[in-house]
Amino acid sequence: MLRHRRALLVFLIRRGASEADAEDVVQDVFLRVSETAHAFMGAAKVSSWLHSIARNMLVDLLRVRGREQTLDERQWDAVDAVLSDEAGTDAIAAIDRRNFETCIKHHYASFSRKHPAMADALHHVVVRGWKSADLAAALGRTETATRKYLQSCRQALGRSLEPCAGLARAVLRG
Repeated sequence: MLRHRRALLVFLIRRGASEADAEDVVQDVFLRVSETAHAFMGAAKVSSWLHSIARNMLVDLLRVRGREQTLDERQWDAVDAVLSDEAGTDAIAAIDRRNFETCIKHHYASFSRKHPAMADALHHVVVRGWKSADLAAALGRTETATRKYLQSCRQALGRSLEPCAGLARAVLRG
């Protein structure tokens, strides 16, 4: 299976996946294959079967992302920059920094009080730069379960930060 890894990564990245998402999807593909290998009939090449699974998993991931994110990538970059105190990033250079930071910090503090475990998980990933495998080990979960948990965390944080999204959209438009 490992000989197909690179081809699958290239395949997914060319279809719009980030490098990290492509890595995650490839891992999920191999997990799915290990669970369903008995169902492979041999009617197609193994590489075709793997690419089909990868394509379907990427479509599923993009559908989930489309439903869960209320902020676009530039806005998430700005939020990440504020939360990790990276003052000089391009993502927030054009923003009325004080108002945006106040909004993000206020709503993030509220989110942290309501969902301390979620806030802690996001802190490890965003601020400390942990990979999903590191967080999975710390939480005692599988990587797949951890990625799903992180999606839930980001979705909950996105809902908490919706009041700031209007400010970010208005300022980032220019």
